[in-house]
Amino acid sequence: MSALRELLDLPPVELDWPEGLPGHLSPSSLTLYARCREQWRQRYVLGRKERPNVNMLWGSADSRAAEHNYRQKIQTEKDVPVDEVREQFAVSFDESVELAGGDSEVGWEKSGGHAQVKDRGVALAAAYHLTAAPRVQPIAVEERIEVNVPGVPVPVIGYPDVETLGTLIERKTSARKFTTPAGNYLAQA
Repeated sequence: MSALRELLDLPPVELDWPEGLPGHLSPSSLTLYARCREQWRQRYVLGRKERPNVNMLWGSADSRAAEHNYRQKIQTEKDVPVDEVREQFAVSFDESVELAGGDSEVGWEKSGGHAQVKDRGVALAAAYHLTAAPRVQPIAVEERIEVNVPGVPVPVIGYPDVETLGTLIERKTSARKFTTPAGNYLAQA
């Protein structure tokens, strides 16, 4: 609509941003809004968080394990030993569970339990580290990106997992293999 306003030489429309809403948007908040406006309202307007799930905890620990390697690789241009990545995943996973309120607050019913999920995560983090990480030379890790979108009164802020020369890498963990990016990841891209 802003292109039409420019074509017709109309002034930009200034939108009011209601008090109490976040001072920025994120790719994940935009994805949630597109998927379910009521869930977005519950989370961002009313401040009600979802019960932590196994996938979120796994993804967080996996991200921290890779970040641990890539942060130092910016300087050394070498990957850390795989056992260091395994340990980082294990420690980060346990920390994520504790931050979520402990084992009793996590829905382990379909996953096999804390120990099994952690063991599978350690194995996956090690496999990524041995197969994919050697081909990545980062120049930045989890660096803030802020985009001001015309007509949107607050910025969109994101933190890409890894930046290489000319490319941003957004890592995802999933129970199934994707040959193309899943639709709900497109906002992050």
